[in-house]
Amino acid sequence: TLGAPSPISAVAFSPAGTHLLTCCGDGHCLIWNVESGDVEMVLSGHAGGVCAADWSDDGQLIVTASADHTAKLWHGVFGQCMETLRGHRAVLRAASFSRGGGRVATSSWDRTAKVWDVASGVCLLTLRGHGGEVLSVAWCPDSEEDARGSGRLATGSADGLAKVWRAEDGQLLLTLEGHTGAVRSACFSGDGRALLTASSDGSARIWDAATGRTCWSLAGLPDKATSAAFV
Repeated sequence: TLGAPSPISAVAFSPAGTHLLTCCGDGHCLIWNVESGDVEMVLSGHAGGVCAADWSDDGQLIVTASADHTAKLWHGVFGQCMETLRGHRAVLRAASFSRGGGRVATSSWDRTAKVWDVASGVCLLTLRGHGGEVLSVAWCPDSEEDARGSGRLATGSADGLAKVWRAEDGQLLLTLEGHTGAVRSACFSGDGRALLTASSDGSARIWDAATGRTCWSLAGLPDKATSAAFV
């Protein structure tokens, strides 16, 4: 049991599984040693609660998304803040590294998602098209292009839709319709062929990521589906 000092909004394991990052409502993130249960680092700097976090694949960087309308890039070993990503106009709900770690995607209540260059902190793209808050964003890990920050991105929104975008230029590739509530989570399968969504309508769906066709639906869950993942 980890005794965090304030409510935990999200957690993320390091790629090696040796550390656990907890996002807290007081604007801090704690990094715990999984084996000992000790806090090894505290990431401090956000002026609002931290809503989400992600590690780069090599564990060298961390990105956090906050209610203060910013995301921050941190050194994954020493804990220094490397960059603050400013540009959203509302609470950030999600952040995700590309497979190669060269890009970060963020999503926000301002109804947009953004793609950022990690090295410079520059916003490369703003993805517009959702009619509600963008609650989730995820990269597709299906190709070598993604290691350079290209490939595809998926977003899920309070408008009940999931969308698939080309990350290189922001072109909308697919709009996935079928949920009757907010799409709170969207993620690709490891091979990039399928997309999994979870919705406030109490259902989860698997979609063909190339055609947008519904392949499988799990309905009638006893409560809202807030997240889902392939294993």
